[in-house]
Amino acid sequence: MKIFYAVQADIPSKAAHSLHFMKQCQGLAANGHEVYLIFPATAANRKLTDRELYEYYNVEASFKLVKIPYRSLPAKKLIYCLEVARYVSSKGGIFFTRDPDIASVGVFFGLKTMLELHAPLSSSLMRAKHVWKFLRNNLLKSAFLTKIIVISDALKNNLIAGGIKESLITVAHDGSDIPAKVTPIVFADTENYNAEIGYTGHLYEGKGMEIIIKVAAMLPKTRFHVVGGFDKDINYWKEKAAADNINNIVFHGFVKQSHISAYIYAFDICLLPNQRSIKVYGNSEANISDITSPLKMFDYMAHGKAIISSDIAVLKEVLNEENAVLCDPDDAQAWANAMELLMGDNEKRSKLGNNALRDFEEKYTWKKRAELIVNSFSNYSN
Repeated sequence: MKIFYAVQADIPSKAAHSLHFMKQCQGLAANGHEVYLIFPATAANRKLTDRELYEYYNVEASFKLVKIPYRSLPAKKLIYCLEVARYVSSKGGIFFTRDPDIASVGVFFGLKTMLELHAPLSSSLMRAKHVWKFLRNNLLKSAFLTKIIVISDALKNNLIAGGIKESLITVAHDGSDIPAKVTPIVFADTENYNAEIGYTGHLYEGKGMEIIIKVAAMLPKTRFHVVGGFDKDINYWKEKAAADNINNIVFHGFVKQSHISAYIYAFDICLLPNQRSIKVYGNSEANISDITSPLKMFDYMAHGKAIISSDIAVLKEVLNEENAVLCDPDDAQAWANAMELLMGDNEKRSKLGNNALRDFEEKYTWKKRAELIVNSFSNYSN
């Protein structure tokens, strides 16, 4: 099957969604499909070869990269979407996107379209103006919208409550790759700490630094490693830690995808401290805490690591007491207690990690996710 996956986002980028685009296309290609990733041509990516882009995201060159000009003109996004739709129309195949605007133009052109959502569609519709309002309203009525993919049961229920047919929706939680066996990072001064505890991902509001910094103050003999984040967020938390005289947090900053495994393998415990309100990258008004499916959760599972996670319903669609320790996201003492429990019980820590790895291999690889998506589309369209 020929699949065109279209996005309107910077590639390369440190944003998690750009990694998702690449990994999704790799997963689709791993199932034997001919896959094209379509994205805007920019000054930055024009200087990079396709090989450099694949290496940036640590993916195989198993799918094709297609750059479409994004011109600095009035209605530039509409023009870009039209050019994407024309390109796909000329090639023939399945149209797949995470962008409601791109999907809206796709169905207007009569393209069989799959739309993946990581947030409620209602907020997108409410912000629409002028031609976009017409196109987005037409999207949900179109027979060419053949499938909606969502990342959690919670998001599926949200869409059903908004009037979308259940038969149109398929839940496909996010995923990860089976990691390469690499040598773990060797941290300095390990004799001064009783454990190396890690967090990977962004640091903006609600991601969990709020709880990590509190627990770090409570466990001065435990070292916390924070991998990822934009510079402004790293600087904010560094200054806060310094002001509170907290010296056991190491901020490693952005790490290439090809090097992430070396860090995760080096952690004794991995943290998923989602708060009850999480802001979306680039949108300070949205809250995705109740519907999210964090990439880091699957990365931790893929590495067979013991996970301490927030006890939030959407995370428990994947995690449970057999493959993680669940804590109240607001209770720093509970997190400290969980860390001390696992640090003192190697057998329990190993069992949790092994169970998480088993669940990952059975359900949550990018290849299995892509297989589920394509099968759901084929079954519905037939």
